[in-house]
Formats: sequence, structure tokens, C-alpha cells
Amino acid sequence: MKTTYPKARQISIGYDQIEDRMVFTSRFKDGLVRKALITRRLLSRLLIRMSRELYSTHPVAGRSPDPDEVLQMEHIAAIAHGLPETQALPERPGAQTTISQAGLVVDVQIETQDEYLVLGLLSYPAEPIAAMKLTREKAHQLIRTFMEKAAAAEWDLENKAPWLEPMICEHASGKLL
Repeated sequence: MKTTYPKARQISIGYDQIEDRMVFTSRFKDGLVRKALITRRLLSRLLIRMSRELYSTHPVAGRSPDPDEVLQMEHIAAIAHGLPETQALPERPGAQTTISQAGLVVDVQIETQDEYLVLGLLSYPAEPIAAMKLTREKAHQLIRTFMEKAAAAEWDLENKAPWLEPMICEHASGKLL
């Protein structure tokens, strides 16, 4: 079954303390802005599914005995470029911005299309909220943003991916081994 999503041009991620939910805000070309809530459990599942998709489509996935190492190295390289500056969409003269509450995200569809990771968010009952096409680098940057927001919210996410943990270097007598 195919689902048609409105394509988000700009996204932001925040945290609502009262709801104890991530707030995923999507802005569309026509000026519409949708806000959707993501639970801790769904975010945990989303991160796992993104990890699996990123690993299974990585060029060295089949040749590496350690998928966590492959993803960690790619993640470090993607994050080294830093988070991109948010590009505001040009406003149309006289256009109104309409903000709508899309509700609670209940499912996420993830698939690879060519070199992109496509992420689609659904609310109940299977109503498309938004989709975005991400390069591998942007997918890693989105994962980083989700992890930072989850840490700031003091969420102890279930099933953390080991490759998202910081790398630790051992020291001996002050010299790197």
C-alpha cells in the first residue's frame, strides 16, 4: 500500500514538558505548518529503524563484521560537518501561515530511494503528517538532533544503538596508545 505524504520543506524538533513529548514541526511550501507529537517509545523505535536502514544500505555493510563500527564512523563524519543552518522558506507576499496540530505520531515509514532515506510520519488512523527526503548525512544529523533533544528531556531511551555512544580512547601514561 502506497501512502502519499505532503513533503516537508523545513523541519524543527522541540520538546513539550507538559506533554512529555517531542514536537516535530513541519513547514510546507504553501506556508502550512504542522506540529506533531512523538512519544519516547516511538522515538526509540524510530532510531532503531533508521539505524537498520542506514546499515543495510551502507556500501560496506556486507563486508564488515561490526555494523556498529560502520555506522559510528559514518555518523562521526556526518556530524563533523555540523548541523546545517536552517533555511527559511521565502514568504509569499500576502500569504498567511496556517498552523495545524497533526496530533500524535503513531507510526513511521522508512525506506531508501536511490541515495536518500525517506522518512514518513503517520498519525492515527494512518493519516500522513509529513515526509522528508534525507541524504545519509542529513539522516545522521536528524538522529543527532533527536538524541540531543531526548537527552535534554532526560529521556532514557530504550534500546539505544551502541554506535550512538561516544567513542572512548584509552590512555596509558598520558600517551595515546
